[in-house]
Amino acid sequence: MEVTLRVRSLQETEELARRLAPNLGAGTVVALRGPLGVGKTTFTRALLRALGVGGRITSPSFNIVKEYMAGDLEIYHMDVYRLEGPEDLGDLDVDRYLYGDGLTVVEWADRVAEALPPEYLSVSMDYDTAGGNPEGRIMVLRGSSALLEGVGRG
Repeated sequence: MEVTLRVRSLQETEELARRLAPNLGAGTVVALRGPLGVGKTTFTRALLRALGVGGRITSPSFNIVKEYMAGDLEIYHMDVYRLEGPEDLGDLDVDRYLYGDGLTVVEWADRVAEALPPEYLSVSMDYDTAGGNPEGRIMVLRGSSALLEGVGRG
C-alpha cells in the first residue's frame, strides 16, 4: 500500500508520526529517506514520544544506534548517514536491530537498503517546493495496510 501526503509544517510532520505510532510494534522496521534537514529526526522524535519514550531524543549520528525502552518494547534509533553501504554496518548486531523483536527506526535507510528486511514501513520525505512554504513536505509512505491504518490519504 502507498500513501502520499502533503504536510505544511513540522507540526503536521509530528502529527503524522503520532498517528502512525499505534500501528507499530515489535519486529517493525521504519526506514526513513530524504535529504538533509527534511525532518527525519523530527519525525522520529515525535514517533518515539508517542510510543512513550521520555527524556532527550537526539539523532545517533556518531553512535549509529541509540536504544530506548517504552514499556516492554525495545526501540532502536539508527542514523546511518556516515555509512556508505550495508558492509559498513560492521560490528553492529544487525540481526538484533533489523530482524529482532524490537522496533527499529533507520534514518538514511537508502544507505543500507540491502540490509533491510523484506517487509518494512518506508517513509520518504522531500521538500514541497510548490507554494513557497519552506516547511512544506511531500511524504510517501509504503507498507502494509495494517502499518498505514488511520494515516489517511493526502
